[in-house]
Amino acid sequence: MAMVDTLDSLIARALFVRPQPAGLPITPDDTRPADRAFGASLVFSALRCILQYIVLPIVLPLVGLAGDFSIGVVMLLDLVALTAIVYSMRRLWQLNHPQRWSFLPMALAIVVLILVMLGYDIWALLR
Repeated sequence: MAMVDTLDSLIARALFVRPQPAGLPITPDDTRPADRAFGASLVFSALRCILQYIVLPIVLPLVGLAGDFSIGVVMLLDLVALTAIVYSMRRLWQLNHPQRWSFLPMALAIVVLILVMLGYDIWALLR
């Protein structure tokens, strides 16, 4: 259990949050905003993917706005999605949400994917 507490503290420091004391009871009303924030960040990430891989490559060329414009839009969406995920993880850790460890792997996977795509977009813009 000491290792989990150490990892918990490390992640809280990385997210720049101070968790609630462990002894305080957490009610569903306390966790509802954090759950909504995490769900909203996942929905936004899904919408970003739909825009990036379906709408922008098809619709923008049809209206004559292909190229660097679409890369800029996608990069902006990437940054908003990253901000939403970090915000939601901060809320989960501030509340000592009981499911924060369950959400962490999914959030990390999405962050890594977005960062890879953002890096690719930056590379495509610079070449």
